[in-house]
Amino acid sequence: MGRPRPAGRPIMAQHDENVVWHAHPVT
Repeated sequence: MGRPRPAGRPIMAQHDENVVWHAHPVT
């Protein structure tokens, strides 16, 4: 939210995607 991290931004984005995918479980 205010820390320029080249390895923190992509990781957060990936995590967000994972969370979104989990939020929409494909049964």
